[in-house]
Amino acid sequence: VVFGLIVFGAVGTIYLTVTPRLEERLQEQKLDRLQADAKRYVDGERGWAAIYGPESESVLPETRVEGAAAAISAEVLILDLLSSGPASLVENFDSAPDGGVTESDVQNLALEAVRAGRPVAATPMTGAGRQAVVAYPLTQEKKVVGVAVFADTLDEVEGSVDLIRRQILLSGGIALAIALLAGYLVARALSQRVGRLEHAARKVAAGDFSNPIRADSDDELGQLAAAFDDMQNQLARLDRARKQFIASAS
Repeated sequence: VVFGLIVFGAVGTIYLTVTPRLEERLQEQKLDRLQADAKRYVDGERGWAAIYGPESESVLPETRVEGAAAAISAEVLILDLLSSGPASLVENFDSAPDGGVTESDVQNLALEAVRAGRPVAATPMTGAGRQAVVAYPLTQEKKVVGVAVFADTLDEVEGSVDLIRRQILLSGGIALAIALLAGYLVARALSQRVGRLEHAARKVAAGDFSNPIRADSDDELGQLAAAFDDMQNQLARLDRARKQFIASAS
């Protein structure tokens, strides 16, 4: 039981502490890659921010955005910042209009990027499941004029983590079964050794010194068996001496 509890505690610790950190690290790595891709397409002299013009549809061709989305295997949304009234965004283009994230899914994150004036990354739950999302502001002359949103599914990350969780549970179950079996065998062996000592002690108590007790190991029980055997030999000698004395006296 003790072995089983130790194994169970170790498996539980790994399952509850290691896998969440692993999932978080994998999500961070995906966000970092997505943000690096966003920077590559948005920044620079020929980047989207430099040529972006919400009033001219030809300035940022859809084919260019679609090509970037296909190249990085992600969904890209272009959101225009309305110039009048409070800060608000409206969708200009979506590389995956029939699936994936929607404008409402990323609106808050995009507005945060507008207010901060820098890229913002998160893993929100959307209508298409949990996604890695990077909102990259399109800045011209230090003024944000729109936001490019890059989104990629976390299904691969979640699938990898789920696989690792299943492997931990399977390995832990096997280790637990082995620990319980080993504990049972050890306890059974100890019980048998103690039983032999108890049986020998009863015979000695009844005056039978004819069964030697062999020490089968060097551990504590083995040392006890050796001491018991030595005691039995001494009692046997005393018993023979007593009988010889009585025989001589009679």
